[in-house]
Amino acid sequence: MGYDSSCGYGKTLYQNLWHYAAAVFGSERILTIAQPQLDDQPEVVWKAIAHKAQFNQFEPHKGLEEFKSVLYNTQTLKGADNTQSVASFKAGVYNISGNKEMLPETRSYLNACWSSDCLWVSANTGYNFPACHRRQG
Repeated sequence: MGYDSSCGYGKTLYQNLWHYAAAVFGSERILTIAQPQLDDQPEVVWKAIAHKAQFNQFEPHKGLEEFKSVLYNTQTLKGADNTQSVASFKAGVYNISGNKEMLPETRSYLNACWSSDCLWVSANTGYNFPACHRRQG
């Protein structure tokens, strides 16, 4: 894994993890999904999973629509059984900062560090992350 002194290992974290998993399991066994795809288009994600798993016949899970209104393991509600309604979610607010809004300088820095991975994840999932294309600085 490469190291960038300004961003640490985060600059290509997802790419490096994907390549590691591909070396261990084989790239044909990996399905990369952008988390917003699960929020916005759960049916599309379900079909991609069914196709990758080679299910000839499948019905979407009865709870699939829930992903449009409920988030799991987010902000202060960590854990697979903890949910938060999409309506009450506020992006850029985290427990570690006392639930204060992220400073614009922090967001700019994180976007700059995420830029390479953002473009890679977009290219490999087909999901267009708006943050990938924002000017940094």
